[in-house]
Amino acid sequence: MEDERQPGSIVTAKTPDIISKLEWLRRNGWRHRGLILLAFVLSAGTWMASMTSGLTFLKSTADLLVSRKIRQKINDLRDQYRVAFKELSNSGAGDFTRADKDVDDILKLDPANGHGLYYAGEVQRVSDPQSLFTPISCVKPEKLGRDPNLDIYEKSFLRYIDVENAVEDKAKEDFGSETCYKHASGYCGQRTAWINHLLANDFYEQAILLSDRETERDKLDRALRYANAAIKYHDGKGAPGFSQCKPTMVLIGKVRDTIAALNKNVNAVVSQ
Repeated sequence: MEDERQPGSIVTAKTPDIISKLEWLRRNGWRHRGLILLAFVLSAGTWMASMTSGLTFLKSTADLLVSRKIRQKINDLRDQYRVAFKELSNSGAGDFTRADKDVDDILKLDPANGHGLYYAGEVQRVSDPQSLFTPISCVKPEKLGRDPNLDIYEKSFLRYIDVENAVEDKAKEDFGSETCYKHASGYCGQRTAWINHLLANDFYEQAILLSDRETERDKLDRALRYANAAIKYHDGKGAPGFSQCKPTMVLIGKVRDTIAALNKNVNAVVSQ
């Protein structure tokens, strides 16, 4: 292509476009400050939206990876607990080390996970060196002293109950034995009822050994509350609740009788 410039014409460098625009803004920006401000806000909004979208994607990805890891740990925990439980039932001693490790891993990823809290309580009870509990976590009354305190063994169970009360999940009303394992959250009707049943037995057995009447009454009231929560479960065969430990319905009767006797003694003292 031929050069269209005339001989002897002077060639000047073209000012870069961005420089020209900045110079224009310097000289005329104040006249159009409203339009410029709007453009700035829109640009900033677009940038922030882009950043938010990216952060949302990263969070979703991280949540998915954590969920998968928890699911893997739950499956392994269930298997490891079964193995150790079988050993305990057959020989009187079971190694719950690997199950306990899975519990720790789950609760590090999700401190409110129902699987983690439930198995934390179970492992602590059945592996207790004092053998205060049977292989199915029932408290042994003959092992309790004159001033029994099972607080340390109930901590994870009580935490489970607190979280479960705040959880909105249809699984809470499903009492199927496999329901919990279909939900990574770990909360379901049968498990919750079983924990309530164990706690009811704990508080009753502690109460009847106490000499302090005020503390005894407090534990009896708690035993009755947990037992009433446990009878929401019914397998359709026998009485509501569970037959293990002291059966739930039997326990309710014993708690009520003990409270009645306690009230009678208090009234007798007051009337003197």
